[in-house]
Amino acid sequence: MHAMDDGKYSAPIAEAMAAVVDLGALPYRTVEEAVADRIRRAILRGDLRPGTRILQAELAERMGTSITPIRAALRQLAGEGLIHIEPQRSVLVHKPTAAELGEIYEIRLLIEPSSVAKTAAAITAEDLEAAAKILDRMEKEEDLGEWCILNRDFHALLVKASQAPRMTTIMTNLLSLSAMHNLISFSRSPHRIRQADQEHRRILAACQAHDARRAQDMALKHLESSRRIGTDNHVPLSHPTERGHSTLKEGRQ
Repeated sequence: MHAMDDGKYSAPIAEAMAAVVDLGALPYRTVEEAVADRIRRAILRGDLRPGTRILQAELAERMGTSITPIRAALRQLAGEGLIHIEPQRSVLVHKPTAAELGEIYEIRLLIEPSSVAKTAAAITAEDLEAAAKILDRMEKEEDLGEWCILNRDFHALLVKASQAPRMTTIMTNLLSLSAMHNLISFSRSPHRIRQADQEHRRILAACQAHDARRAQDMALKHLESSRRIGTDNHVPLSHPTERGHSTLKEGRQ
């Protein structure tokens, strides 16, 4: 998919950008935050596909805002690795690679189990309730793109609850990239969704029991399982119909 020479989106990209702006009235503190979250969601859902060119002026027009918060939001997403801003101000959606997948899980395996152990000791009743609600939604979700976003939200909540700000900063970026890879791998192995749901429940149960050692062990097993799923299925998606949004119900049977 490519942008047209007149600065307007081609039909497939126009449809994707419509998904960016049509997410409804969600609560945001700033315009920049709203723009960043809506573009992030469109990328993680697969509506804005890897390699898609994002035109800043067109995006500002569609979102009814100035170019300033658009640029600030894109810089934030570039920091997360979800887009690349080239010297000529061209903005492209990141293309996941198998090598990147290996590096992501190498780092997550080093950091996340320790982070979850801290979380088990420090997590509040409010965060436990929020995490349980995310899992409830994940287990009912039939859209793979939404499941991947909820998966990111669950892990991000647990990492933030560790009260380790530097770990949280590192992990937040890795979780966004992981979500892009999950969309690829789980679209080809939807039957593994149920396994992932069960692993999430075990991690949460350990946190609810404030059992740091068990939480660490459950997180380690989950990450190793996720890495295997990703490695076994990492073939770039070649067509929007391959996203697998309609397969989750079958995958849980």
